Amino acid sequence: MKLQKTIIGDLKTRMDRILTLIAIFWTVVIVGAFAWDYRETYSTAMTIAKSGLKDSFNKDTVYRLLCHYILTSIKPSNYYSFERL
Repeated sequence: MKLQKTIIGDLKTRMDRILTLIAIFWTVVIVGAFAWDYRETYSTAMTIAKSGLKDSFNKDTVYRLLCHYILTSIKPSNYYSFERL
């Protein structure tokens, strides 16, 4: 009777260890998948933001250069005779 209890106790302890290892393994897999997804999402968001920043900067630069060109290309022969709008 005592031998049967020790065998059952050993099996129960062994099953507890196996289930604990399985639970730890799946927890690590889920946390790893979450971390990978977060890193990919962050990387994609930063790429999109940098692209938008470059587009905005280029648009502002073109506008500034265009205004500078327009303003410097209009040169009256006499500054005081130029009609200002």
